[in-house]
Order: sequence, then C-alpha cells, then structure tokens
Amino acid sequence: ACKSISVRYAHSPVYRIGGDEFAVILTGSDYYDRELLFASLNREEEKNIGTEHPVFAAGMAVFKKGYDDEFEAVFSRADKLMYERKSNLKAGNYR
Repeated sequence: ACKSISVRYAHSPVYRIGGDEFAVILTGSDYYDRELLFASLNREEEKNIGTEHPVFAAGMAVFKKGYDDEFEAVFSRADKLMYERKSNLKAGNYR
C-alpha cells in the first residue's frame, strides 16, 4: 500500500502514522494535480479487488485557510472520507 501511495505522490512526503495508516502532505505538482492523482489511486485500488495486490481505502482533505485552525481538522475530514470509501469498497459501491 505504501509503495502505491509513494509512487503516485512522488513529489510529496509519505508518513506512516499508525499500523496500516499513512498520511501524505501534498507539495508542488502533487498538490496542484491532487484530484487527478487521487482518482487514479482509487481506480488502481478498484482494479486490485479480487487480486493478490493490496486494496486500501483513502480519503483526501485540503487545508482551508480561515476555516481550519489546526491539522487535526484536516486530518479528521480525510479520515471520515477514508472510512466512507472503505465502506463503499466493502459493499461493492465504487463504480
């Protein structure tokens, strides 16, 4: 999973924040291309379902200046979206 994330976001640091949880702080072109990269990551994960390749769920949130006071707010939004994605993947609702 980390390899898939690191390859996709080649210009940004990837951090392991828990046993199987990772966070990426998008920089440069990865930030500007974030929607395309995220969609590509999701498509790859959908193709991995039913194969020997890892399947994982991801969520993405962007810092909102004047709205977010701390990192935790951004992380919470991304985490919520990740759990929604995970639920949808398990239910087969991803296309």
